[in-house]
Amino acid sequence: MKKTWLLALPVSLAFVACQPPADEYRNALPDRDTIEVDVPAQETTAQGLGSKSSAIVGEPADLYTSTYYQARDLNVFGKFVVDLVETIASFPATELTETKAVWGPFSEEREPNEFKLTIEKDDVVATRFAWAIEGRHKSEADFITLARGSFEPTEEDYGNGWFVLDFDTIRTLDPSEGGRGRVGYAFEKDAEGVSVRVHFAGTTDRGERIEAGYAYGESISGEGFILFGLPLNVHEGPALEDVIIRTRWIPSGAGRADVIASGGDIGDDVFEGSQCWGDNFVSSYEHFLVNRDTVANDGEVKTCVLEQAAPPRAGELPTADDVEDPNGGLVVD
Repeated sequence: MKKTWLLALPVSLAFVACQPPADEYRNALPDRDTIEVDVPAQETTAQGLGSKSSAIVGEPADLYTSTYYQARDLNVFGKFVVDLVETIASFPATELTETKAVWGPFSEEREPNEFKLTIEKDDVVATRFAWAIEGRHKSEADFITLARGSFEPTEEDYGNGWFVLDFDTIRTLDPSEGGRGRVGYAFEKDAEGVSVRVHFAGTTDRGERIEAGYAYGESISGEGFILFGLPLNVHEGPALEDVIIRTRWIPSGAGRADVIASGGDIGDDVFEGSQCWGDNFVSSYEHFLVNRDTVANDGEVKTCVLEQAAPPRAGELPTADDVEDPNGGLVVD
């Protein structure tokens, strides 16, 4: 995703006059530590499940590999939003009152569009802050909302919030935008750790509809999980199955993935399974079933650092309603 207008913001904003500190408002914006899923790094270069029904014990754990790359792709969305709001809010506000802070409008020289960030205190809940990034073509009178969200701090460095980014709206101002669709995050951070729910809805370049839900979290001590659904080939045959994977890990990176799949070449059958790995991300135990009949079993379950299976279910995946406007937000006229 090419963001020439984002890269130009420091040049444009460097000339904004100094204002009193606006840290109270800046702290209401999402940060990378809260919204990015920190999956332990792996050494393997494997790219996913491919056409195998499972990995082989003693080889790279392919369920973990799928989790790793899904998390990496998911972080791209969150990183874009964080980079955007941090870039804008790193400069002095152009307007600052007891209830509102505004950055912009601003624009790169010869840029046809201009943008602004507004953060307001909630009228109903005084401790809640709502924010919105807007843009417009300089020939237009009205701004359109590109991203918006809110945050309610509970204590220092902790709180809960949400935000939504609309790539289709961004593309009306920047035709080079490659994203298609809408992504929403809802997050909560406290003394125990952080948990995040994500939903993406959009289309491919070929017009195919995509919808995906993710949930992930990490404790303060380093244990974590990610739950996601995607089409994968986990059974012999050319068709892709609908797969849901719950991956859990301990601070060393060792962990367990539990998977359930249906459709595709499986048809009406139900495929379930588990895979465990050590801190080298090599498979040490696998157990797979179709309609509760074992079709593959290898390794020793005692090698699993998480002995108890936690089979995922489709109803656990976040929907758009779970991540959009869960506690209100700034609606720009």
